[in-house]
Amino acid sequence: MFAAFVMLGCSDSQDATTSSGTPSCPGCNLVLLTFDALRADRLGVYGYDKDTSPNLDALAARSSVFARCVAQAPYTLASVPSFLTSKFSSADRLLDDGVLRAEERTLTEMLKDAGYTTLAVITQVYAGCRWGSCAGFDRANEDYIVPERPERTAERSIEMLRDHAREPFFLWIHARHPHQPYDPSEAVFRRFYDDDADDLTFYSESVRHLPFRKGIARLVSHYEETRGEKKSVMGIKGRRYHTTPTVVGQMRAQYDGNIFEIDREMGRFFDALRDLGLLSKTVIIVGADHGEGLGERRLFDHNTVTRGVLHTPMFVFVPGTSAKRYSHPVMNVDILPTALAVLDLPEAPGIRGRNLFETRGPDYVQYSEGSLRTVVKDDIKLIGVEPAEFDGTHPDRLFDLERDPDENFDIASDNTENVRELRAALDAIESENLALDAMAPDTDVSEKLRQLGYIE
Repeated sequence: MFAAFVMLGCSDSQDATTSSGTPSCPGCNLVLLTFDALRADRLGVYGYDKDTSPNLDALAARSSVFARCVAQAPYTLASVPSFLTSKFSSADRLLDDGVLRAEERTLTEMLKDAGYTTLAVITQVYAGCRWGSCAGFDRANEDYIVPERPERTAERSIEMLRDHAREPFFLWIHARHPHQPYDPSEAVFRRFYDDDADDLTFYSESVRHLPFRKGIARLVSHYEETRGEKKSVMGIKGRRYHTTPTVVGQMRAQYDGNIFEIDREMGRFFDALRDLGLLSKTVIIVGADHGEGLGERRLFDHNTVTRGVLHTPMFVFVPGTSAKRYSHPVMNVDILPTALAVLDLPEAPGIRGRNLFETRGPDYVQYSEGSLRTVVKDDIKLIGVEPAEFDGTHPDRLFDLERDPDENFDIASDNTENVRELRAALDAIESENLALDAMAPDTDVSEKLRQLGYIE
């Protein structure tokens, strides 16, 4: 199915780049493909040793791949507005009672003004129109079924292509898989489960029809008795459950299976692009609104600022250009200025992001959750509270991501100079509010999510 890109001989032509090194495709269509809860390190292009993503890997092999991208928020409601506007949801007060403020100008509106037909396929409520994400779209298909199966996501996306293949278009697809529930078919689960799949699993007859809390309890009890495994508490879906190592392994295999299933269906979408003659004139940007915790820090979920939750994929396919890999730090807010630059459209004023292809020296990347703020320079990461709450009762924490990727060891006390530098960078980011209305309400998005039952 990934023949769509294997057969595309980009290297046979002269690279279409600007003098700054930015790939150029004036007048091309744009597809922005974002996945919900996709962490970068579960894709082959980012070094994963299981074949979860053959179609995305084939696309990445013809793309500019950015190895160090982070999302600006660990949940959809705050992340989507951030990358659509190239601003920070918290620092720039993008949201009013959880809704993107109408005054904020989005990538969609900029492309619509440039003559593009603007289209969206949305599969998740918190990426939907009721939260302001559909501003500027001529057509936004929210006809999803909860939870949206990947086959249906592909069908709706391909239908959009066929309906608008003859006009310049911007198509944003927000694909819910691999978000919870982790529910691949049993055959796909078996592809990624390294243990005995004939032993008791979530797919066994005595478990598969049980509610999740009873099913996981049944599995934990089984592996305590048959293998002597010790149980431990894990945060899953906003609640606390007991797990064992084997149960954790099953859940990771299910997550991998979710990735495989949506990758397979996006392969159908890529084939449709080729069959309609669009692949040679369509820029594709791939990213994710956030990643997912897979047991690190005892969490199977997101809504936190750990590396697995916020390290997301980012690659850009531009017809007629060769593949390249970049190691400088980038952010989801860089999507908007990059799209404009590649399509040879005017720059957007008053934004946080920068063209992904710009030459950069040491740089900071930033993201947030509730009152927590995080700044990263190279591989040193600071986690602290926002300046308004920085009163000494919540000390800054510092981590070396190269030596301690799971962030288990706080090194702040031995690295005071790094703490001072990154705290100053964080304070500078927070002090520069880019809100169009300086009196915008400073909504607590996390509190809104709790009220909606999205997080505890």
